[in-house]
Amino acid sequence: MSAVRMGRFVVPASVCAIWLLSMGWLVRYEAFPHLFTHLLPGYRLLERRNPIVGDWWMKILLDAEQIGYSHTTLDFDEEDPVRHYRLWNETVLALNVMGEQQHIRSTARVSLDMLYQVQRFIFGYCSGPYSLRILGERVGPRRFQVGIYSPAGKYRTEVELPEGTVIADLMPESGMLDLRPGQRIALRTFNPATLSSSIVRIRALRYEEVETEGEVVRALVIGMDYEGMQTTSWVGPDGRVLRQETPFGLTLVTCSAEEAAAYVQKPATDVLGTTAVPTEGEVTCPRTCRSLVVRISGSTLPPEDLATARQRVVGSPGGSALVLSVTAERDLGARRGEGALPGAVREYLRAGPFIQSDDRQIREAARRIVGGISSPAERAAALCDWVYTHVEKTAASGIPSAVDVLRNLNGDCNEHAFLFTALARAAGLPARVLLGLVYTGDGFYYHAWPAVYLDGWHELDPTLGQRAVDATHIALTEGEGARQLKLLGLIGRIRIRVEESVCPGEAD
Repeated sequence: MSAVRMGRFVVPASVCAIWLLSMGWLVRYEAFPHLFTHLLPGYRLLERRNPIVGDWWMKILLDAEQIGYSHTTLDFDEEDPVRHYRLWNETVLALNVMGEQQHIRSTARVSLDMLYQVQRFIFGYCSGPYSLRILGERVGPRRFQVGIYSPAGKYRTEVELPEGTVIADLMPESGMLDLRPGQRIALRTFNPATLSSSIVRIRALRYEEVETEGEVVRALVIGMDYEGMQTTSWVGPDGRVLRQETPFGLTLVTCSAEEAAAYVQKPATDVLGTTAVPTEGEVTCPRTCRSLVVRISGSTLPPEDLATARQRVVGSPGGSALVLSVTAERDLGARRGEGALPGAVREYLRAGPFIQSDDRQIREAARRIVGGISSPAERAAALCDWVYTHVEKTAASGIPSAVDVLRNLNGDCNEHAFLFTALARAAGLPARVLLGLVYTGDGFYYHAWPAVYLDGWHELDPTLGQRAVDATHIALTEGEGARQLKLLGLIGRIRIRVEESVCPGEAD
């Protein structure tokens, strides 16, 4: 694989995939449209109208090419008081990711009792060598025992679902005849793919006439905000979502089962190309860039969130624009890392659902890699070199899991970052995942890379083989799982102008 091509395998495709799979439920928020100015009480709205058996299909388009579908059903069992209502969603996608064909299938199920409370949920995900199954069972008034299963092993945890929460992928259609332009609703949702809760805010905008199935109907136009992402839907007089326009250039359209099955197996449009950041100006030495000054517009992040040891906000021209000065990371050899850890840093030694640093396989791999190395900086260097050398650079649409990456040894920047972070924690080094932008090829792309705590946070990039990141790495947020969704509210909004870049040998 050429250096240029490898450098372009840096956009976290899994972030796009998580968002794409969320669309299966985001287009179905209109199930029970009551109490339009308050937080809706989730599935309890079923008791406000007679539940109906439903079967809904939508085709998913990218640049007018059908790349998949979403299918949702609702039924109920009068004989079973515990799993009285059953909702199910399947989303299938065929993605062109940097010229590689990726096929994704996700399923989500939720069971409600006769009082409309969630009793059980199951989420399944499969893409290439990566597969995941998440099972949640109610064990208390708000508590759910959750099992996360993959070919590499299992992980157990507990999550809390406040009353009134609905499960991602599973809001069936019914009708929106009561909703009027100017009215607002909100839903509390739980996304099993990230084990996180969010509020979805929905607003009725206006009426428009649209053509569907050969006839013109009056549709209600709905705007929705989910983690900063803006989508627009057209809802027909019978309550069905007729069309939805989303970020990344994706469009969902109601259809028959036959139409849904006719999606393209090898789409031509590269889904990650739609996430590239419009860039004005050029960086001639991206991998060795010493310092960089950029003007960022369209970001919804507060300036203080962008301030790090390497990044400073040096100007605010107005509106959403900020001028950011970024420097390359210090040489790893200049770091020390001995001494007591600050209390706030200790949390970055803990294992998580997808960074399983306490897993036996991860611990054994970390011991093999660092061997008898005592210096924290040298341990970090050894881990970075090992991940860079052993993990094949391929586009991946899986939900990152360190144990699975260790098993498969392939993936994009997310897989590299998650595996390094787990290995570092297992080796006694606090580590975290950073999410942001990097310059490669012809502009800035979304990227993930880790930071390890030595005598301060030190950023490195095992995807690109950098023990210390160059100045084109612009961190926007940090975290795993749910925190990665913060990127989604920025995609399609941010624009960058390169004001200044300094290469080796040039004066600052």
